[in-house]
Amino acid sequence: MSRHEYPAWSDVAAADVSAEAFDAVIVPGGFAPDMMRRQPAMVRPVRDARDRGAVVAAICHAAWVLVASAPNLP
Repeated sequence: MSRHEYPAWSDVAAADVSAEAFDAVIVPGGFAPDMMRRQPAMVRPVRDARDRGAVVAAICHAAWVLVASAPNLP
């Protein structure tokens, strides 16, 4: 549920996603990225997409997920 109570469902768990299955990764903004960046399963597909040269984009606060996927961070 979003801040404005719009429901949102996932078709697959982040741990089961392969970045190779996507041409691009767009991380949404809002409050979710603060929780997403703390979960290795959420950061891994972003890191993998970036490493293979795919388009990676962030909206608003989602840039924190990109920062969490930086190579010099654990």
